[in-house]
Amino acid sequence: MDCNAQVFRKCPKYEVVDSDLDLDSDNDYATLYEGYDIMHEDNWKPLPWRDAKHETMLKDNSFPSLGPETLPRSAQRYADISARTRPQLPGRGLFIWDKIRMAENFKPAIARRRPLDVLRENTRRPLEKELQLHELRLTASYKESPGSINKVEQKDGKVLSCSAAMGGHADLPDEIVDQYNHRGSLTLWQEGLQILSGHSAERGDMTKHYTVNDVQFDNCSTTFVSSGTDKKVRIWQQDHTGMYKEISQFLYKHVPHAMAFKPGCSILAVATRQVSLYQNINRVIPRPSALPMIPAGEAHVTGSIAWGTECSSNFLFASSEPEDNTVFTGYHRAFDAATAKEAIEFDASEAGDSIAISTAGGLMALTTRGPESRHILRLYDIRNVEASYVKMEQLESFPADVEGEVNSAIFSPDDVYLALGRNDNRIHVYDLRMLSRGALYDFEHFGPPRTPPGMCPYGVVKAEWVESNSRRLGLITGGNDACIRLWDPLHAPESLDNGVVLAEVQFDIGHFSLGDRFKGEHQLVVGDSAVFDCKENVQ
Repeated sequence: MDCNAQVFRKCPKYEVVDSDLDLDSDNDYATLYEGYDIMHEDNWKPLPWRDAKHETMLKDNSFPSLGPETLPRSAQRYADISARTRPQLPGRGLFIWDKIRMAENFKPAIARRRPLDVLRENTRRPLEKELQLHELRLTASYKESPGSINKVEQKDGKVLSCSAAMGGHADLPDEIVDQYNHRGSLTLWQEGLQILSGHSAERGDMTKHYTVNDVQFDNCSTTFVSSGTDKKVRIWQQDHTGMYKEISQFLYKHVPHAMAFKPGCSILAVATRQVSLYQNINRVIPRPSALPMIPAGEAHVTGSIAWGTECSSNFLFASSEPEDNTVFTGYHRAFDAATAKEAIEFDASEAGDSIAISTAGGLMALTTRGPESRHILRLYDIRNVEASYVKMEQLESFPADVEGEVNSAIFSPDDVYLALGRNDNRIHVYDLRMLSRGALYDFEHFGPPRTPPGMCPYGVVKAEWVESNSRRLGLITGGNDACIRLWDPLHAPESLDNGVVLAEVQFDIGHFSLGDRFKGEHQLVVGDSAVFDCKENVQ
């Protein structure tokens, strides 16, 4: 089996208006109904309407005719969730979806009249329409990644992805390279695919390709970085031809995992067993500062790192977990980037799962894993540099056949809600104003699992909040039902209007990325967790 990728983008706002379309505001309706007397519901006689573009006068509803091929599809509300899923896509790997494109020369049409109370129904229209995430279509796909997609990043129209590789683990003594080891664990898409040759090395008469754990774009340049099981972080830069070349690399004693750029600058944090801080990776020889994370002699990995925001933007937060899954201890610290010294040692002592920083930067959410399947959520006041938690809640237990873990934690834009993506394929949303009441919402990727044979299910790998222009919140998640779903907190979890499928692939989701179409990015890029079919593809 081989892995693919897919990309989705949104089209420009429709220029055609008909009675099935929803408009964004009352001002839109006022413009649309210009020339109509809508103050009196009993008097619905259309007045002459002036087409300013063609300087013509249309009377008596003699409006221009639009053929069926020019009209957008009317919104459909389906009877059940299964009927609302997108067609299953062929192949495996990375997939790109975008909004369908409409012709630019449409002439505006006058919508049929509606009472004012009906015109204001836009606040109750389907969330996927308000977020302009409906009717996404597959626009590109490729299947060169040899294993599960670990990370997808976007910037300026570029799609960067990294993946696992069969036999791509760290080097072992007297190791023989797996015959099914294959290139493609680091790829870049920009109007075409570039398979980057980094994170590979000659081993005898064969080339070994390593798993790539993480990729990150630099905030202030076209540079990006990648970390792999070859114990290296590599720096890549675009040359005059538009192709990316490796310009330098850092070697570590242990495998580097997560990386994070400080927002707004080129300061990079790299997590191994310790944390290395580079003040500017664009220097000729960047010199790291070592941040002591784990006491000597303890076999831990720094699994989660996150930069603060707003009032805590100068702090880097890190959490560790033991390499042995039967051990349940962890270390959780905050470092001052200006002094490269520890600022806070938090009072949690269990193994770390995930870290999230609030939008305003005043709160840190930390989830941990303890003995007897005990998972805890703690909130810390990082605005006042408090080492003790201000709120704590024990999370709902995981099923007995699942090694419980919180894969993703994220605050809503207004810092009212906290969403936790769990590896039992569920998403729990907490209201931080009443944390002690437990999960406010329990959403579930309820479809049949699409985990490849022999692979462990990942559950919900990522959760991301989105916000419409009218401040409506939505939550987008990817799970092992191979679906990217949209959840509306205004609807009950069991509602048929919830869990709308935005995109569907053949295998469970490895990672996804939402893009900003105003920056030339794709609306949705999805990477799956399939494994490369070596017998078919190795020559």
